[in-house]
Amino acid sequence: MSRECEFLVVGGGIAGVSCAESLAICRPNASILLLTESSIVKSVTNLVPVARYLHKFDVREQYVTEMGASFETLVDRLDHINSSEHCTRTKAGVEIKYRYLCLCTGGTPKLFSGKCVDPLVIGIRDTDSVQLLQRKLATAKDVLILGNGGIASELAYELKDVNVHWVVKDSHISATFVDPGAAEFFHIAMNECNAEDSSPVAAIKRMRYSEVLPKEQTNNHGAALGPDWQRTVDLSGAREGGEKRLPKIYYKSRINSVQDLADDAGALVKLEHEDGSFEQLTCDFIVSATGVWPNTDYTCDSPLQFSDDGGIIGG
Repeated sequence: MSRECEFLVVGGGIAGVSCAESLAICRPNASILLLTESSIVKSVTNLVPVARYLHKFDVREQYVTEMGASFETLVDRLDHINSSEHCTRTKAGVEIKYRYLCLCTGGTPKLFSGKCVDPLVIGIRDTDSVQLLQRKLATAKDVLILGNGGIASELAYELKDVNVHWVVKDSHISATFVDPGAAEFFHIAMNECNAEDSSPVAAIKRMRYSEVLPKEQTNNHGAALGPDWQRTVDLSGAREGGEKRLPKIYYKSRINSVQDLADDAGALVKLEHEDGSFEQLTCDFIVSATGVWPNTDYTCDSPLQFSDDGGIIGG
């Protein structure tokens, strides 16, 4: 079986659907095919400008059958790219010839250990990984967070009933988003707000559909996290007290080594500071929030090239 299109968009997340919708607007007469491994896709709705370069929006999840007819969709998984022939093959054996290829396949957590599976190290990306975090928090008293981006900053101040050790490589927190002065103000403000926490306990409320997957498809990803994910999740640890605790922050530091403790007692972590000194601490597990790698669980006739920040370089 084979198909042809001018634009082939791979990925049913916000980036992929937004790409296909934008192409449909800019090139209304072009043939556009969206290849998604899930029958549930995400799209942007209620887009409202709040500043010259800033917008707010909601994320909607829907079945591909509920989408408009501005482009075609195919529920399958990319298996191989033959860039020289402008052709791809899916897991189901469908060959798709294209003129332009848009890869919007998302990313997987970049774990500092370089391992994909480690019982002491988890990465936060989607609702499934947050559920794993909840299960680990249920018996945890000390957690180490590595990273200084959005997810790390949210977790550091949203975890409660647990001691948080926050390891950042920069001289101030949330360096990706704010300057040192704003970071200090944010830290002081959180200290004042933590006197009383009235946030309700809730389970994950992000919409989850039940879908029937092909027998060969068993590792479908959960729904990607949105900017409000931490507000709808119970992030309580095992320490008594029912309160949030300000994180202990280790500036300009990195993890030098991790050693498993006996009897599943967690990990002994050795930190290396910028001045060359070392420090040891123990934790029940580590949250690695140091970014993502592109999803590249497919083959290609020529090796993919990556930029310094890990993104795929387009041809």
